Amino acid sequence: LILTLIGLLLLAGGLAMAVIAPLEMACFPLFSEGGRFHFEGFSFGSLVFAIIAWQVIAYDFIALVCIPLGYGHVRRRSWTRTLTLTALWSWLIVGAPLSVAIWFMAISFKDPSQTMALFILPLLGLLIYPVLPAILIRFYNSEGVKHTFEQQDPKSNWIHAMPIPILVLSFLFVFYLIVLHVPFFFNGIFPLFGTWANEMQGMLVADGAILCLAALTWGTLRRKAWAWWSDVVYFGLLTTSVIVTLVQSSLSDILALTRLAPLEMQIFQNVPLQGWHLAMFIGMPLVATLGLILFSHPHFREFEDA
Repeated sequence: LILTLIGLLLLAGGLAMAVIAPLEMACFPLFSEGGRFHFEGFSFGSLVFAIIAWQVIAYDFIALVCIPLGYGHVRRRSWTRTLTLTALWSWLIVGAPLSVAIWFMAISFKDPSQTMALFILPLLGLLIYPVLPAILIRFYNSEGVKHTFEQQDPKSNWIHAMPIPILVLSFLFVFYLIVLHVPFFFNGIFPLFGTWANEMQGMLVADGAILCLAALTWGTLRRKAWAWWSDVVYFGLLTTSVIVTLVQSSLSDILALTRLAPLEMQIFQNVPLQGWHLAMFIGMPLVATLGLILFSHPHFREFEDA
């Protein structure tokens, strides 16, 4: 009964996201010239434009995750438990900064009451991360849940043979592949070991990072030894580059490289945000991912054979 309820909730949520995603496109005309909320400088490169676009991408991504998992719960497919644990562990790694970003968007664009902004939303954030994922991980690792899925669908497939750390890494890599497209929305700014690349140079660097990570995702799923070494080097360099650059930068330095609208630039002038805040915000999931790569070393095939 619990698994069925979870499945129905996932299906409902995923279908809702699939419906809402294209409807969010209606926000673009509202902010464009002649629209109800238009302001000077709204275009590709402005913060509001990027937020609307990334809301659409986020809704589609949630739908792609929730709908198959919801179906698997309702039909009791054995792969469902493994992929659900993969999603939950991935959320524990990247969920903290994403929860903060969701809270920021909620108070900035949804106009909540003061009580909701100060108390209800933070409490919901703590529930979503990390309380609920930790509880659900324990639930899906229980013998009762294992037995239920195995009894209903005893067939084995490639997902069952794949270690959870490998699946989590692959899921995170796909997530980072999407996130690495963010610089294209902000004049191509990309952290480069203490300095910033931007415009076409930054876009080329981001493009190279995307192509390399796509290759690493394939190699990691194949559990190749070269992929593990490459994962360590890639995320070691990326993490170092991001943290070192952000710690040495001020918010005004970063904003000067973007093409935000004048109104958005004016708003950020009063924001008490420093580079080291952003370094913690973005660096935490990268450091956690690097730790998971090191932990997953024994699960790559060549190391297992040795």
